[in-house]
Amino acid sequence: MNKVIFILALFFTLNAFGQKLHKQQISMTLDSLRKANEIEGLQVVIVSSDSVLYQESFGRKKGGHQGIDNTSIFCVSSITKSFTSIGIMKLVERGEISLDDKLKDIAPEISFENPWEETHPLKVVHLLEHTTGWSDVLFSQFAADRQSLSIFEQANDFPGSRVCNYPPGQYFSYQNTGPTVAGYLLEKISGSSYEEFIKNEILDPLNMYDSSLDPASAVGKDRLAIAIADNVPYRLIVDVPSGGMFTNSHDMSKYLRLLLNQGTVDGITILSPASMNRMTTAQSTLSGKSRYEIGYGLGLWSDRFKGIKLIGHSGEQPSFGSYMIVIPELDRAFFVASNTELPPLNPVITALQNFIVDSENTWLPEEGKPSKKETIAGYYRSLNTPSNTGKIGAFLNPILTTSWIGEEDGELFYTALTHSKRYRLYEDGANHIYYTDEEGYKNWFFVGENWQGNSILQNGKSSGNLKRVSAISVWGSLALAVFCMLTILSLPLVLLIRLILKYLIRSEVTFQPAIQLMSTAFFSLLTAALVIAFIVPPADSSPPEILKFLDTVGKITPTSIAIFTLTLLFGLFSVLAMLVSVNNIRRCRSGLLKIYILGLNLVFAAICGYLLTFDIVPFRSWLF
Repeated sequence: MNKVIFILALFFTLNAFGQKLHKQQISMTLDSLRKANEIEGLQVVIVSSDSVLYQESFGRKKGGHQGIDNTSIFCVSSITKSFTSIGIMKLVERGEISLDDKLKDIAPEISFENPWEETHPLKVVHLLEHTTGWSDVLFSQFAADRQSLSIFEQANDFPGSRVCNYPPGQYFSYQNTGPTVAGYLLEKISGSSYEEFIKNEILDPLNMYDSSLDPASAVGKDRLAIAIADNVPYRLIVDVPSGGMFTNSHDMSKYLRLLLNQGTVDGITILSPASMNRMTTAQSTLSGKSRYEIGYGLGLWSDRFKGIKLIGHSGEQPSFGSYMIVIPELDRAFFVASNTELPPLNPVITALQNFIVDSENTWLPEEGKPSKKETIAGYYRSLNTPSNTGKIGAFLNPILTTSWIGEEDGELFYTALTHSKRYRLYEDGANHIYYTDEEGYKNWFFVGENWQGNSILQNGKSSGNLKRVSAISVWGSLALAVFCMLTILSLPLVLLIRLILKYLIRSEVTFQPAIQLMSTAFFSLLTAALVIAFIVPPADSSPPEILKFLDTVGKITPTSIAIFTLTLLFGLFSVLAMLVSVNNIRRCRSGLLKIYILGLNLVFAAICGYLLTFDIVPFRSWLF
């Protein structure tokens, strides 16, 4: 409730940006939000195209006592992708590379698998727009200390992360491998190292002298926003071209003004307006090819908030979270950095967006033409291949990502199966529909077909690639999941009853061994889950604690071997229990017990097969 009060205070106590900024009131509100969301250190800068309007820092170093100021250094992680994209676009402008160049032609030394290469070749544009069809980096890549590797070595190791799960240029699915490969292309074509190119072509011309792609340099300045041991570099969990930029609000104010001014600031031109516009426009997805407005372009995403177009990117690393938001039509942009991850930062971002876009809280959702596309009514499910790091929970994907478009009184409504809120759908051209959520974001969908001819809805976001499925598939999978869960949870109770019958009543227990084996299998899997839950660090953990966890499960260690063994035992005991059940089925006198045992066999067979599909049984975390 306090967070809501603070945000409302921001709306109603401050005047619009067209009037004089009340810096003290802004600072009070931001610091209140910081404290309410337990953010130790925070930097904020707000700019127009020609000046800095507001700049302030709050709190202290994470794990230390030194205060945060405007020169403190933060890792902005994935915001680095926009720098990589600017680098590639500079080469495009010089005619040294094309976004349509095939990766196998310009860099045959980079290994990847694309079964559709003949019809849907992998191109440079796919690397930057996250439309390669690759999964995200492997879990073991996050665990590996890769900072001593060259950009080429970073781009070319772990080949399992460069396998196309569907033809390139179909769907947006955020991942970190593509931009790293793009960073290598930058090196190969320019003849400079990635770090030198970004420094000489972007950072130095903009006088961003506090910014660096070297973690050791950031620590050496003693200005890093987290406390870390002397002479110990901050360890990145993604490669430099995807997330290695260290900077502060002082330098980012210049970068924001560059974006607001379409590539030129203070007489320095980095890119042409045409190239900057291309960076904010998705073109390689199905929705992008239909001139869909919202989506992920080249290192920058575009969205609409309360009717106003936003451009930006976020970044997250252990103990760091950051956002940059550019609002061209209002000539405003802001950058926020914290020494915590992104979730606690979201209320700050929402407050600043509302302050700039709707300071008097007068916005009302746009009333458009209600959609009459009755043919799109039905159930939809996410068709993105889950990233390797998401396989632990991927078996719930069919249930958690299901949506429904229903018809009522001739109008269409969109509802997520896991969310009770429903939204009226409006038409926006022949192939587009949209709804506006309660926060003010306008959610567009492209209505079309994928390369297989399947009916899809696509909104250019990771969760927005939806394939139409039957009602039987949706409710059948849900019923099966509930049935399996209840059956598994009944095991301890049934085991207890059977033990009572055997030792107290001295009743013959024909299927006791099978039930015991199934119970052992269940508790093996439960123990593995509890071990993982126990070693996962809390959200406010320090970088060393997070890296210790990554090292523990991302490499071959006693803990990862124990988890592997427990999940393997689940499979082995399940199979053994099924064999014992089959051998004893004729000796069972109780028809009800026979049905229960057969049901258990089917449940364990289904669970084993399902978890085996997602590499959970056995769980080899060091190969993820």
